[in-house]
Amino acid sequence: MNNAILLRTVSVGILLITEGIRDIRKNEVGIIMPVLNALAAIVFIFVFKDMGIPGVLIALAEGIFVIILSFLTKEGIGLGDGIILCSTGLMLGWKNNLIMIFIACFISAFVSVLLMIFMKADKKTKIPFVPFMIPAFLVTIIIRMT
Repeated sequence: MNNAILLRTVSVGILLITEGIRDIRKNEVGIIMPVLNALAAIVFIFVFKDMGIPGVLIALAEGIFVIILSFLTKEGIGLGDGIILCSTGLMLGWKNNLIMIFIACFISAFVSVLLMIFMKADKKTKIPFVPFMIPAFLVTIIIRMT
């Protein structure tokens, strides 16, 4: 793993852990960490020239799609989740970000079903999504390394 990938991986890991804890505790995501992460990603993109404009636009589109869904669902899907995904997309690249999104959705769906089966939640219960991105991110790193 080269230095640029290592820096990006550590940055995304810190972002997801800190915001995942915040999402669990307060049911909200901050704006400062994702914005700082995105600004660092832009610096990396210019310095390492490893992501072209189409890749940047697709990476942002993944998060923007979630932001649009947030407005359409009246925050049924969190706005902060979309902001985080814009930031992680710039750091990880659109393909790795998309893999992470799909894995996180699968894990959150599985956990949600278990919570409903054991009567700890119903279909209207809000469940924070960022914590599910953490194991999904780890799986994505493992997939990327193989």
